Amino acid sequence: MVLKDRLFTNVEHVRRGLADNSACGICSHNFEYALHAIRDCNAAKVIVAQMYTDGAVKAESSLATAGGVMRDRRGKWILGFNRYLGICSVLEAELWAIFNGLAPLLNLGHDKVLINTDNMEAAWAI
Repeated sequence: MVLKDRLFTNVEHVRRGLADNSACGICSHNFEYALHAIRDCNAAKVIVAQMYTDGAVKAESSLATAGGVMRDRRGKWILGFNRYLGICSVLEAELWAIFNGLAPLLNLGHDKVLINTDNMEAAWAI
């Protein structure tokens, strides 16, 4: 992913017009390039696991699902999950995805987890 420049860092968010701040969200370094995120960020080195979650709601029926994947700091797969939620809002689906991902990671002993979500409202809620 790094070699093909597909790691979605804050610099890439800014380049695509999705954010206005390219600083590292963990250590506040001015630019979060791919190499900084995986090699140079001293604060990131203490993170044991990374969690990528997403919730989805079908517009017509409000039926929702949540899912995610967890990886160690080297990118090795730890576990994945998906869950049918029934009827709920987009924010609720996103928050359920985060909760359903954290529970098994904590049970496996991962107490330092970087949560990646595409929903700013969910990030502010936690």
